[in-house]
Amino acid sequence: MIEERFKFKKLVGVILVTVGVVGVSYLGWTFFVWSRTLPTFPQENVLKDAPSFYADKGGGFGEMLSDNKEDGVGETGETLPGESTALLPIDRVLGAQDNDADYDTGSVRLTIPRLNIDNAKVALDVNGDDERIYDGVLTQAVAHLKKSAYPGQVGNVFLFGHSMLPLLTTNNYESIFTNLPKVKTGDVVRVTQNNTVYTYQISQTGVVEPSDVFIMNQPQTKRMITLMTCIPPGFSSNRYITVGELINVEELN
Repeated sequence: MIEERFKFKKLVGVILVTVGVVGVSYLGWTFFVWSRTLPTFPQENVLKDAPSFYADKGGGFGEMLSDNKEDGVGETGETLPGESTALLPIDRVLGAQDNDADYDTGSVRLTIPRLNIDNAKVALDVNGDDERIYDGVLTQAVAHLKKSAYPGQVGNVFLFGHSMLPLLTTNNYESIFTNLPKVKTGDVVRVTQNNTVYTYQISQTGVVEPSDVFIMNQPQTKRMITLMTCIPPGFSSNRYITVGELINVEELN
């Protein structure tokens, strides 16, 4: 009896050690090997088309989703008075609208065929400067960064979402962008707003540093989209982005 109990404890110990070794190996492979095989995003391709719209300040979603509380930039580049960024309840953030445009945020949807993402909810005008706001939003939807372009507009539609370790991935918004690195150049992304479908074709992908705010730049003539998540999945050491340009607009019946 004692011998059998000893064998059982030994077996449990071996199993736990094996699971631990496999888990550590998987984390090591994800963090130190796989993520470092991904390409670096070609910064010059964005900078030549999109003069900076955002101030280079830290905070929020890494250092990257900084919202300049002191002033903004108008469409022609002029400085605008700052606006309040006081905290709002999550339901108000999800329902927020730009005062200058008639947008029904409840009907914005994102489809990425490559990732089998179909009609995912998109929350417009999310404050990227406050983690308490955007973290709550990201459990319910993909987030559209406040002050970036709206679907179909000239500028850069900037969307961001959560990722987690592939082994822990679930079918919800907390891991929706885990497989974003699988998106390839030439793939399409569709954003549906009311009865209009905006189709963007991906032209660039790659890894950027948390401080590389250039990816939020707003072009003066092109209609672009940027999708962003943390890389490696579940960690916040870097960001992975895909950038595309508008190629088609379709009105639904």
